[in-house]
Amino acid sequence: MLVLDVELELTTLCNARCPLCYRNYKEFEKRYPETKVRDIKDVIAQLETFPDLEWVRLVGTISEPTLYKHFFELVTYIKSRDIKIEICTNGDTNNEFWWAELAQIMNSDDRVFFSICGSTQELHEIYREGTRLDKIIKNAAAFRTEDKNDYAQCIRFDYNSDNFDSDEFTNFVSVFSNIYMTETYLSKDDSNYVNTKNLGLLVPTKAKADKYYNIEKIANIGLSKKSYCKSVEHNSQQIDINGNIYPCYLFLEANGDKPWDGDYDKILNQHYDVCKFCEKNVMKMCMDQGLEYII
Repeated sequence: MLVLDVELELTTLCNARCPLCYRNYKEFEKRYPETKVRDIKDVIAQLETFPDLEWVRLVGTISEPTLYKHFFELVTYIKSRDIKIEICTNGDTNNEFWWAELAQIMNSDDRVFFSICGSTQELHEIYREGTRLDKIIKNAAAFRTEDKNDYAQCIRFDYNSDNFDSDEFTNFVSVFSNIYMTETYLSKDDSNYVNTKNLGLLVPTKAKADKYYNIEKIANIGLSKKSYCKSVEHNSQQIDINGNIYPCYLFLEANGDKPWDGDYDKILNQHYDVCKFCEKNVMKMCMDQGLEYII
């Protein structure tokens, strides 16, 4: 498959403790018992095997990407190939000088998403536990330039929904050049998590909860054996901390320590349970009802 878009995992480091993150899964420590940091030479060598890349996403399914010690070197290399970059960050790392320097080696083709989950520290930290809202705002301001490629990424839960709809929140995030509103996904059973403190608050809004659960029931039935695979449709793949390639982060999480065999036919024919929400009829229902955030 022609790959135009890859998402990279650079380390197993994170300064936050977001309750729904894979880091809070009971299986996390068994799967990643030691801290890992990918060698920059290995990362670049692997990227060289993707000659047609248009996007590199430094997001991190288990990590905070801006904690990577070779971050500037990697970004500089990616931009030397005229590849667009998307960074998703909790925003509470490094200092304002670091963020201002990053802005100088990126351009208007790129995007940096700073996580904002409320207009007050008390609301924000219910999900973004361990991060400081005031520092995120300062770092984002230091990064912000005329390129206007800074985004406030706002994840809507039931607990912060009213705040998101308030003038207070609108005014608070108005300093960002762009606002990206998204919604929480359907979480696993509480028994899956180590820290269950705020899980009861991190649920879909009441207006959408029943729709989420209905979609889950339909996905479990399995209407057909055909998938709408975003990896195929978007020519995208996921690269884990060991350099292994997967079609997406959900498949990566579900596959445990087993590498993917690269067989898209199995994925397109619903061979894996993890692909159930991407069954073509389920995916159409999600898109038609604005529920694509369910996964």
